[in-house]
Amino acid sequence: MKKKLQAALEYLSQQDLVLAEIIARVGPCTITLRKNYYQALVNSIIAQQISVSASRSIRNKFMELIDQNLEPESVLPYSILQLRSAGLSIQKATYIHDLSLKFAQNKAVYNHLGKFSDEEVIKKLTDVKGIGVWTAQMFLIFSLGRLDVLPLDDVGFRNAVHLHYNIKSIPSKKRLERLAEKWKPYRSVAVWYLWQAVDKQP
Repeated sequence: MKKKLQAALEYLSQQDLVLAEIIARVGPCTITLRKNYYQALVNSIIAQQISVSASRSIRNKFMELIDQNLEPESVLPYSILQLRSAGLSIQKATYIHDLSLKFAQNKAVYNHLGKFSDEEVIKKLTDVKGIGVWTAQMFLIFSLGRLDVLPLDDVGFRNAVHLHYNIKSIPSKKRLERLAEKWKPYRSVAVWYLWQAVDKQP
C-alpha cells in the first residue's frame, strides 16, 4: 500500500498543480486500512449524522453492553430494545442487527468483500439496511484500500473543490467528474488530500 500511495502522490503532483501544492503542504498520505470489515461498518453506522464525541460515547456504551466483543455472533443475541439501551436510535439498532445477520449468515461474501469489484461491493453493502452509497464508498477507500473511488455526494469534497479551485459555487457532479478525470486511477487519494486541505486551513 505504501508504494502505491507514493506512486499516487507523484502522479497527482504531475497532473494537477493545485493538488501538487496541497500534497507538498500536507505531506505523505496516511490512509490506514480498517481491516475488520464488520467492525468498520458498525462504527460507520454508529457515527452517522452525530458528532464525533457523541459517537464515541455511544460506541463505548455499546461495547460495554456486548462485553467488548464486537462480532456478529456477539451482537445478534441482543434485541433491538437492548441495543437501544446503549444509546443507539431504533434505526441504528435495526441497522446493526441487520448487518450482523448478513455477516453471520453469509460469511463467504461479507468476510471476503475484497475479492469483488467496486460496483459489486457497493451493491452488496447497500443491501444492508442503513448503508448507503457514501458509506460503501468510504468502506472501499478505508477498508479495502481502493485508490480510484470518487464520492460525488461527499459534502467535504465538494466544498474543498469549491474552495481550492476558485469555483464560484459548489460544483455540480458533472463538473466534479470532469475535473477528476485527470486524477484517474488515483481519485481516492486526490479526494483524501482535498479533505486534509480543508481540515488544515489556517
